Amino acid sequence: MVGMGMIFDETYRPMFEAAHARGLYDPAFGVCDVELAAVASRTGTRAETYAKTAAGRVGQFRSVKEPNAIGQLLESDVDFVCIATPDDRHFESCKAVLSAGKHLLVEKPSVLSLAELDELQRLAGEQGVLAKVVYHKLLDPDHKKLRTLVVDGELEHVNSGYCSLLEPKMISGSQFSEWITGRNPGTYVAVHYIKLIDFTFGGQLKSVSCTGQRGLVGPSDGTTWDSTQLRMVYTYGDGREAAFDIHTSWVTPDNFPGYVEQEVQFRFDNGLWNGHARKRGVEVTIEGRTPLERKNSMNNHYNGQFAEPWGSRSQRGYGIEVIERFVREVATVEFGGPSEQRDERLRQMADLAYNDISADRQTVATVHAMEAILERHAAGSPNCVVDVNHEAGGLVLWRPGEFKRMSTTEKEKTQAIEHPGESQSNAIRARLAQVEPVAQRTYTPSLAVLAKSAGSYHWTPEGRKLADFTSGVLVANLGHNPAEWWRRAWSYLGIDPKASQDKAEGDFITALPLTAYNAVTELETQACERLLANLQSQPGGGRCEQVLWAASGSEAIQKALWAALDRHAGDDPIVLATRRGFHGKKGLAGAVTGSETDSDRDSRVRFISFPTEECISVERRSEPIDLAPYEAELESLLKEYGSRLSALITEPYLGGGGSFHPQPEYLQLLQRFCREHDLVFILDEVQANFGRTGSMYAFTHYGIEPDVVVLGKGLGNGVPVSAAVGPASLFAHMHYGEASDTWSANPLASAAVLATLDAFESEGVLDQAEGLAKIIERGLLNLTELDVVSHVRGEGTVWGVECTGVGSHTAAEVANACVEACYLGDGQGHAIHLLGPLAGCVLRVSPPLTMAHDEAEAYLAAMYEIFAQVEKRLK
Repeated sequence: MVGMGMIFDETYRPMFEAAHARGLYDPAFGVCDVELAAVASRTGTRAETYAKTAAGRVGQFRSVKEPNAIGQLLESDVDFVCIATPDDRHFESCKAVLSAGKHLLVEKPSVLSLAELDELQRLAGEQGVLAKVVYHKLLDPDHKKLRTLVVDGELEHVNSGYCSLLEPKMISGSQFSEWITGRNPGTYVAVHYIKLIDFTFGGQLKSVSCTGQRGLVGPSDGTTWDSTQLRMVYTYGDGREAAFDIHTSWVTPDNFPGYVEQEVQFRFDNGLWNGHARKRGVEVTIEGRTPLERKNSMNNHYNGQFAEPWGSRSQRGYGIEVIERFVREVATVEFGGPSEQRDERLRQMADLAYNDISADRQTVATVHAMEAILERHAAGSPNCVVDVNHEAGGLVLWRPGEFKRMSTTEKEKTQAIEHPGESQSNAIRARLAQVEPVAQRTYTPSLAVLAKSAGSYHWTPEGRKLADFTSGVLVANLGHNPAEWWRRAWSYLGIDPKASQDKAEGDFITALPLTAYNAVTELETQACERLLANLQSQPGGGRCEQVLWAASGSEAIQKALWAALDRHAGDDPIVLATRRGFHGKKGLAGAVTGSETDSDRDSRVRFISFPTEECISVERRSEPIDLAPYEAELESLLKEYGSRLSALITEPYLGGGGSFHPQPEYLQLLQRFCREHDLVFILDEVQANFGRTGSMYAFTHYGIEPDVVVLGKGLGNGVPVSAAVGPASLFAHMHYGEASDTWSANPLASAAVLATLDAFESEGVLDQAEGLAKIIERGLLNLTELDVVSHVRGEGTVWGVECTGVGSHTAAEVANACVEACYLGDGQGHAIHLLGPLAGCVLRVSPPLTMAHDEAEAYLAAMYEIFAQVEKRLK
């Protein structure tokens, strides 16, 4: 035990004394003895007094005091540590406890900043222990009744809330002064209701604003606040928002009114909830329900079952004391079954969102925001607002009316994702979070650490096997590290791994160089010739005459657009692009990605609509499409810009935009418009080429003939290489060196292209993929039986699974939960690697084309069971 103040006396002491008297029993672990082993405090006085007065009610315990009280405590034989000290002392104590491999229970709020929370999460995962937070009010009978009505759907969609609190209870003047100095009542008191709102109603925290008053219990220009007024705005999966206001004030010893004032009110679509401590109960009104049907006194026997915070149902409104509940969770992890299943028990206990530190993020974000706002307020800049940047895992502080937003004191950085039982992976993730900016990667809740890969599988450093349902983002179409592919690539480079020493010149091997900038190799020429021959052999590849090489898809897109714009040089050209398409993040590739609402939109780009509703599910793929709206849109742009229209770029299907696969007639309309009005028709096949849609190239599948086709990803099967392929007459508009760069057409990339072409031309890859596509479609359509999935759409071996909101959880939350659950697996040896959701809630399924059919069936069946478990848990 760390700290022996009022909180210890009211909650921890009764639990320790009761456990000493009778132990704990639970079906999960049987009878378990729980003893207070050691107490750390500043002076040791209270611990000594308690040891004397509680003789017989607790066993003998060690008392340690400052300096280094925590260090001394951790030398004792303890299994878990409870911390009940002032908020600003939590972090260092918690860090020491978790670093020592001890289970942790800390009073609310866990810490005061997101960076501290990230560090504690990392340590808990690395050490394989529980880290939990105490929020007593989640177990108050009136609040459990509120949650029950929300969970059961009797109270529908919260619209707003108001909480008013006066704290603390009657205590001595000296203790009160020590307690509040340098603090605000919002962080200490309101946090109970911040958590209640976050846990009960779910949703995503959008913004936080706060004001405060000083001068009554401290100096008017100091850091001690008399009262705070906090507003939180949450967004929900249906697009609606709800605002929650919390007013908190200190009650000083000389103006204590004899009670702790607490009033809580929430308004819903169909009713009102009002709880008041002085009235000892709640008032609730629900449309269409009589008062007799809705008995609400906390002692009323007609209340029925309560939804406990940990998910079970209880007949008792008072529930189990939260401290005892934590002890039971620790005992379940350590003694609840065979040791080889400990990691699974740990994961189950950590998944209890009501008290796990990983579920404390939005509460800590609110506290962090409130502290930052009040700090600015005290410095003379009131009325600040904090927005939550969920993708980056950080906060943005700004003042309305200011154009430039100010960063908080916590620098935005990659969030260190953790998973129980992955000490090596968690350590690597934590190191990466310190040295790599958030901009480096797209957020994925699993963030798998890969130790090795072969075929359709990855392995983590811990040895867990993951079925790769991403193909490395549509790259490893042939599977990871195919042996014959490597042999061919080495052969093209002139390297014989078995005989490399025979060709060495001292410390070097005689072979082709890995870069050939401003030089050429025979390998580059072969790669051009072979790729062009393959393209021209396919229906729709007749305009492929020359190759512009690049290292990434977005670079090849830029080169294709440069050529089209050079063709219209001096004519103020306009480029048309499809909304919700994805072609890259920067430069021209970024300019044609997005929509008209982008703040830094390129003035040369205009957007046209791409079918979505017409192809929202695979069942609609054979339905006719009404082209009239799309024709009218094109004609309107033609009327406005005429001959200034230079090029039109589109993906064959929207990849990053949510996996929408249109009817062929739409793309044929775009091609026809380009031919009739002399636009360069650019097809971005980076995510579609080399068999992904069923044909070698998507232009064959859709019955079109683009002027320029952009290739990438699967083109090199993992080696960075891309290409824009088109007519020689178009590329002739570019000047010498205009499209050159360091890496384009390097020998390694050329060898990779040749090895990939060899495989597709000799190994029956497309025939294998055709059978796999049918299995994937059948397996994914089964998911639509579940409430967490609304639509499935796709073709070939690239599919999208659109998730939908469940209960209080948004579609995005459901999608991320499914990704993480697939990564953790079904407990039967089936774990699946997926990417983070596209367009917020769409999961892409795109395994290597070479995945064995029976393995695909097994993992798709496991995916169904995993999704079903997610649905059950979220409901």
